Amino acid sequence: MGTIVSLLSRQKAEVQQLSTVSQETKTTRALADILVKNKDHLLDVLDALRACPAVLSVYEEKENE
Repeated sequence: MGTIVSLLSRQKAEVQQLSTVSQETKTTRALADILVKNKDHLLDVLDALRACPAVLSVYEEKENE
């Protein structure tokens, strides 16, 4: 999990909340609420996460407006 937190920090994404759940498949599911500057910054953060070998999948969950 430290790898993901470090990556988010390098990307200048402010982590508001981070929760994890261990899975039966010996993986960990993480849900992070982050603050980004704009849509381009979000896309950069998502790309960096997807490029990380420790990350199996990434998706954006939009807030209900």
